[in-house]
This record gives sequence, C-alpha cells and structure tokens, in this order.
Amino acid sequence: MQISFKNMCLVVLFCTLVLSESMQIRAVSARKRSGHLTHKHTHHTKGHHLIHHHHTLPTSSPPPPPHPSPPPPPHIPSPPPPHPSPPPPPPPHPSPPPPPHIPSPPPPHPSPPPTYIPPPPPPHISPPPPPPPPPPSPLPSPPPTPQAPPPSNASGGPSSVTGEGSDGGTCTPGSFSSSSFKDKYSILFSGDHACATNFGNAVNIWLDKTTGCGFTSSHPYMFGYFSMKLKLVAGNSAGVVTTFYMSSMFKNHDELDMEFLGNVSGEPYILQTNIYSHDVGGREQRILLWFDPTANYHTYAFLWNSRQIVFYVDDVPIRVHRYNNITANMYPNSKPMYLLTSIWDGENWATRGGLVKTNWSTAPFVASYIQNSVDGCEWDKNPFPDCVSKTWQNWWDQPKAWNLTQTERQKLEFVRDNYFVYDYCKDPKRYSPPPPECAVNLPWA
Repeated sequence: MQISFKNMCLVVLFCTLVLSESMQIRAVSARKRSGHLTHKHTHHTKGHHLIHHHHTLPTSSPPPPPHPSPPPPPHIPSPPPPHPSPPPPPPPHPSPPPPPHIPSPPPPHPSPPPTYIPPPPPPHISPPPPPPPPPPSPLPSPPPTPQAPPPSNASGGPSSVTGEGSDGGTCTPGSFSSSSFKDKYSILFSGDHACATNFGNAVNIWLDKTTGCGFTSSHPYMFGYFSMKLKLVAGNSAGVVTTFYMSSMFKNHDELDMEFLGNVSGEPYILQTNIYSHDVGGREQRILLWFDPTANYHTYAFLWNSRQIVFYVDDVPIRVHRYNNITANMYPNSKPMYLLTSIWDGENWATRGGLVKTNWSTAPFVASYIQNSVDGCEWDKNPFPDCVSKTWQNWWDQPKAWNLTQTERQKLEFVRDNYFVYDYCKDPKRYSPPPPECAVNLPWA
C-alpha cells in the first residue's frame, strides 16, 4: 500500500495537535495536585441563602483561567486510495501460437516428373585464325616467267608480255580496251604498258626502265565496298611499287592507299596502307603478308561508309579508321573517289628505305589484276546523286557495316600482334604525342 507525501504530512500534523493538547491537560492536572491551591467551598442552601466561604489562593500566581474546551480537530480528508501499481508490461514479442497444421489435400492427379531439357549450346564464336606459318625462306618458286624481256619497241617498252591468265597466251600491248575492264575503267597513263589477258578477264600492267602504267575507274564513288584481285610481281621486285587505291585526284584530295613494296627474292612482301584527308597524309602502317602474293590472285578491298573505313586482305581486316568527333578532320567523307591501280619505280624509298635498288636487268616487272567488285554510290553527272542522300538504304552503310564483327575483331588483333612491322601511332620520332585518331581507331576502343 502506497501513501502519498501530502497524506503523510496531514497525518503527522494531526498527531502533533493531539499530542500537544494531551500535554496541556496533563500540566493543569499536575498543578492542581501540587497543594498550592486550597479550595474550600461550602454551599448552604438554607432559606435560599447562599453562603460563600472564603477561598485562600496562593499569592504567587493568579488562578489559571478556566480550561477552555479543546477545539474540534481539524478536518483531515481521507487520503485518496493508493495509486494502483501499473500492470507488468507484456512480454516484448509474444510468439503467436503456431497455426494448426492442416495437411494439404493430395493432388487429384500427381504431375509426372519434369522432362529434362538440356540448355541450348552457347553461341558459336569462331576462334581467331590459327597462326599462319611464316613464309619459307626462300619462298616457293613462282610460275615460269620469261628470263629476259622481249625486244623493245619504239617507245622503249616490251612488244609483248607472257600472259598471266589460264589461257597461257600472250597479251598485246595497248589491248586494254579488249578486257572486261573497259566498261568501268580506262587507262590512266602509259596504255602501251597494259594488255588484256585470260580471255579479257584480266589486265596486266608492267614497269620497265622507261615507265610504269596505271588505270582508273570511269566514275568516282561516294561510299561502298570495292575490291580487286591482284597477283604481284614475282622474283626480285626490290624498288617496285604496285598499288590499288582510291583517290579524289584533285586539289585538297582524299585518298585510301594500298601499296605493295617489292623485295629481294626470298623476302616477304610488305603492304603499306595510308590515309589522306584534305591533302594531309602521313598515316602509314605496314604489315607483312602471311602468304606468297606472287603465286596466286588474292583479294584486296576497301569498305568505306559514313562510320568507318576498313582495309581487307582476303576478308581479313588489317586496318580500321573510324569516324567520330576526334577523327572528323582526318576522315574522308566529303569528296567522291576514283578506284585506281598502278605500278611504278620507288627504288629511292620502297625497299629498306632505298638501300636496295631496282635490278633493271630483270625488267619488265609485271602485275596482274582481275576485276572483282564495285558496289557503291556512283557519282555521275548529277552534282549530288540520290544514293548519297540515301546512303543508309545500302547494305554497306547500315548498322551492321558500322562496326567489325567479333570474329573480324579477333582477326584484326591477330594481324596486329603478329604481322605489324610499322605503325605511325607508335613512332614518337614523327609524332609526339600521337595523332588523336590513334586512340579511337581500334574497333573495341
């Protein structure tokens, strides 16, 4: 039982008053018994006369006043009932009783066990091509060729050159117009150093001491896929440069180059690629070819669209040049370009920087071309062909052609790791720091 502080104070006050009153009563009683007061009081009631006897009081103190009646005790309210103690708190988290277990009814028809379905095989990604064997040293002997050039004509060139085609015949100088090239190509220079062969399906051009030769497409093109089959000069070709390239050919020209640099017998050919934009070049890369390019025809191609330029050798990408805000100033996309071929004398630089000169005793140096594919937007007399404004309608400028496939990336990386012999991006003597496009021209960058 609990009593509040206020109630306790009231109880103590009450007890104090009662005790004080009791002590006063005891004090008066004690004085009466002390004998200082003699009180003789006789009442006579005869004949209605009241006789008062004399009272002798002590002189020391007056008689005490009559004892007043004690005041009524103060009203002390009953203390309120004690505050009940709060009930004990409930347990923190009473666990509910577990629900009664109600067994699930058995299924009317038990399902059969699921049939195992094997996961689908992962998508096939062709591995990178196996490392081709290094060119043997010396290279396999090329097909038989004349040991000496035939007698020269008045122009100083050969009067005939053994044909390179399957017909095994000879070609007559100046017979380019008899070839299948005549519909889309024309002679660029020195037509007497070109001839049709292989039933008109191939054209041979050659270099001698007097001149080389070249031919060009009749129309320029703006974007597309362009390829040519080419068989290079056999034997000792040091100093000889054979080409397949694209060029706008005029002031502030753009150009995409493939230049095959001849070498002494037994040494591999070097393919040099280059890019020009607004007359600015100097973007050379060089690779060794992983086959003998003099034994058979091989395919060399350009894919050129609004997003990337890819150089191919037998469908293997060997170089990528991509368009973005960094490479915009070095990306040819404003001028149509012609397709061109040529053979000419580069002995001052082509082989070991000009240290190895051309052996003219083995001239003429013959290269053979077979027309393969021209699939692009032909820039005819219309100043702005419809195919240029709708380039996205062509397969060669759609999203699939804007990036290399995974397999192509693996092939390009393999070529870069095994056959690159020079890259302007890694030549600090020429470029420090490297040109900006070097950071973005890898297809996975």
